[in-house]
Amino acid sequence: MNIVDVNGIALRYDVQGSGPWLVLCHSLATDLTLWDGQLAALVDRHTVLRFDIRGHGGSGAPAGAYDFPMLTADLLGLLDALAVRQASFVGISLGGMIGQHLALTAPERVRKLVLVSTRDRKSTRLNSSHLGIS
Repeated sequence: MNIVDVNGIALRYDVQGSGPWLVLCHSLATDLTLWDGQLAALVDRHTVLRFDIRGHGGSGAPAGAYDFPMLTADLLGLLDALAVRQASFVGISLGGMIGQHLALTAPERVRKLVLVSTRDRKSTRLNSSHLGIS
């Protein structure tokens, strides 16, 4: 696993495979390992980027409110650090909400968008207590 500093925190990420970029974004209270079962089917046709959302897994978990503009900025910072100009995106639950914000904020960065078990929400704010962080 790799770590990159983005927006003042460390984000843990993993890149495997070759081909067009594909970002996999996990749900609340999980981490990038959520996608372990799908990885083998994807890496021979895609460069797969998995990462731990702020407050999850091996990424930084600063106290305070988290919102979707912040989580989206984290992802854009990660994409910039890896020189990824455009990627397809798959997000489940919270990851899907981040994907929606990504598509609205930076549509030129999203090739395809797959949303799984998610919803839209204009002003959701997450607090570190939602993530089990004290």
